[in-house]
Amino acid sequence: MPVRSHQLLRRIVVIRPGEGVTAWLMFTYSFLVMTAYNIVKPIT
Repeated sequence: MPVRSHQLLRRIVVIRPGEGVTAWLMFTYSFLVMTAYNIVKPIT
C-alpha cells in the first residue's frame, strides 16, 4: 500500500502494522454497497 494512503488512513483511525490493506478493503466494500443501495433504491 502506498505510504500516502496509509498516512491518510492513520489520521482517521488507529491502525496496527499489517492492518492497512484490510482497512482499505473494508472501506471500499462498504462504500460500494452503500452506493449500489442508493442507486437501486429509487429504481424499485
